[in-house]
Amino acid sequence: MSSSILQRVFRYTKQLFGVFPETKRLAGKDIYGTAYYEDSGSTKKGILSTTARWFEPKEKENFEVEIPAEWEAWLRKRRLNPPTEEEISKSMSIAEMKKINARNLEELQRLERGVEENDPLDFSRKDKRRPFPKHEDRI
Repeated sequence: MSSSILQRVFRYTKQLFGVFPETKRLAGKDIYGTAYYEDSGSTKKGILSTTARWFEPKEKENFEVEIPAEWEAWLRKRRLNPPTEEEISKSMSIAEMKKINARNLEELQRLERGVEENDPLDFSRKDKRRPFPKHEDRI
């Protein structure tokens, strides 16, 4: 077998599986300190290769961190470009406003029902368990 055939086979295999040196490029960071990276070395090279995207949390061993929706969409390649800081801050402020509105609505509903602060049937508080329902006709 000649060396040119081996070189072609090796080159094709390398292109097929996207075996390229990693060129890690920082795409951005979120408010939690998680860094998002892209392997720009494999972009549009090879037959099966695509751009690899991943994140590295602030605490290296903790991969159960919260990922903002914009960054998750970028990681899953549902968007081409990484999110901007304005975009993320806008969605964070909307999320915070929703939490405040939900809290106010729960309080308003509690007052409308006339539920007292220590009422055992008040399920709006997360630290209380729901009692098992008791039906009069089944006792």
